[in-house]
Parts: sequence; structure tokens; C-alpha cells
Amino acid sequence: MNGSEASVGAWAAIDGDCPIEYVVCRDEVEFRFGGREGFELFVTEQGLHRLADISAEALTAMREKTWHT
Repeated sequence: MNGSEASVGAWAAIDGDCPIEYVVCRDEVEFRFGGREGFELFVTEQGLHRLADISAEALTAMREKTWHT
């Protein structure tokens, strides 16, 4: 990485009691996890569709105990 680049990593732990809110903002959806001081995620319609598909796939894998490595 040279001096003109930046890299940022972020994560959020979401359990069954984690507050999750959303707001539709024209062509994006803003998700807020964990309340006012939590983690925010902005997603386009196509991104939301992909996230929903991958989430359903991950849920099935968890339930069936089929791990991806």
C-alpha cells in the first residue's frame, strides 16, 4: 500500500436481540445495527437482493451444518 491509499475494515456482531432498523433513501437502504451508536450499512437494490440471497444460503448452511472453507 502506498501513501495515497487507505484501507478500512469494520465488523459488527449481530445476535438475536440486536436492534436492527432500516430507512429507504431513494435508491439505497440504510441499515443500522445496534442502535444509534451502532454499525451502519448502505445497500443498493441490487446489493440488497444479493445480500438476501447470500443470507438465505448462509442460514441454510448453518442449519444443515455444511461449512464453507
